[in-house]
Amino acid sequence: MAERSIWAAPDRLGTHPAEAAAAQPGVRQAQPGPARSGPTQPGPGYPGARPTRITLPPGFAPPSVSRPAASPMPQTMARTPSGLFPSGPPRPAYREPHQVRLGAVALGAVAGTLWMLFLGLLAVDARSYIRWSLAAGLLAWGAALGLARYGIRGIAVGVALSTGLGMAIAGVILTEHWAGGHWLLW
Repeated sequence: MAERSIWAAPDRLGTHPAEAAAAQPGVRQAQPGPARSGPTQPGPGYPGARPTRITLPPGFAPPSVSRPAASPMPQTMARTPSGLFPSGPPRPAYREPHQVRLGAVALGAVAGTLWMLFLGLLAVDARSYIRWSLAAGLLAWGAALGLARYGIRGIAVGVALSTGLGMAIAGVILTEHWAGGHWLLW
């Protein structure tokens, strides 16, 4: 089925629009209707008025009718806003190139736990345990920052999580001794 253009070819000079339409093949002519009483044609701008035919000047080609390109987003995602709230274009969705996976977080948590455990086992009393835990925690947090900087964020999260838990345990022991009247840090 051939598509029909919505644009008419420009009229030749000296021809009437009805004559130009009659000269085009496949264009149906308006049939005269029954006689009416009253005005034969309402004026322009009134209900029932026939639109005026507008043609292009001579030498201008009609624009090609193009179909809209298929949108990469599904229609449910790109909705037209209602206009109640002002909004701009839809915001882009940013994705991480290397997502944090649960396995990497678990591996980092195991590594941080073993680090805090082995350095805590070097202590002989509560004072040395607090000092070893403080040194191990600061080193582990530095390592987690370095891992996060170079893109190994899952392991960095696990290391920071388990190291934070180890530092909290050391803080509880420090607070317990401090409440008993002994300050363990010096």
